[in-house]
Amino acid sequence: MSEYNTGRNKEAAPLEAAFNELLKAYRLEDKFKEKQLISFWGEIVGKTISDRTTAVFIREKKLFVKLSSGPVKKKN
Repeated sequence: MSEYNTGRNKEAAPLEAAFNELLKAYRLEDKFKEKQLISFWGEIVGKTISDRTTAVFIREKKLFVKLSSGPVKKKN
């Protein structure tokens, strides 16, 4: 059986490495990390804070979080 030649490199790159290279090539690394942070907010801060979070967003590389609970907002 003959092999179909696509002209591509025959060495297969792991999916994660290929994805990271793609992000780097299109300069999307920072945006992807921001989206990941927002997506995993609940897992990062835990249920108590997550349940009282009304909004999470990033603007000019700064994280903004809106909370609905005074005691959670209060700094010790």
